Amino acid sequence: LIIFAGILLVSVNLIGKSFFTPEGSEMVYSWKEALRYGSFQAVSAQTSTGFTTANYDLWPFPPQLFMLLLMYFGGMSGSTAGGLKTSRFFMLFKNSIYKIESIFKPEKIKKFKIGNTSISPEVINTVLIFFFVAVCFAVIGTIIFVLDGIDPETAFGTVTCMMNNIGISFRAAGPTESFAF
Repeated sequence: LIIFAGILLVSVNLIGKSFFTPEGSEMVYSWKEALRYGSFQAVSAQTSTGFTTANYDLWPFPPQLFMLLLMYFGGMSGSTAGGLKTSRFFMLFKNSIYKIESIFKPEKIKKFKIGNTSISPEVINTVLIFFFVAVCFAVIGTIIFVLDGIDPETAFGTVTCMMNNIGISFRAAGPTESFAF
């Protein structure tokens, strides 16, 4: 569902937007082209394949944002895709719902389960600590790059790329550039 939502969000935001062909002429994304390029880049961002078929740095900001979010979601647990893994996001979401319910209904005793499997408090704490460490590294890494003279968009895109083993980034490390800086 996440990959389909990502494809939809990226593609819909491209319909009617202009782009340049390899020959240098300006064209407008039809719904077919938006779906083709948007789905390829969304899948590439989430699965960490690192392939590009379009210069997404020239795209509007919303599809770039959705690609950046997909880079963090990554694949399913046990997959070789980069990212923080969807199972951890699911556990974080379920834990948030669980904690909110316990605020409004403190007398209710409920086991934390995913499917039919009970999840121990230690596992939940490990996931929360993992997210905290990931956010800290993303913030610290971005700050270090910015202090080194790199623009914030390139810095955050590069940190996201490196932390999640993605292979694609934005701006100075985008699809037509390299990490040579």
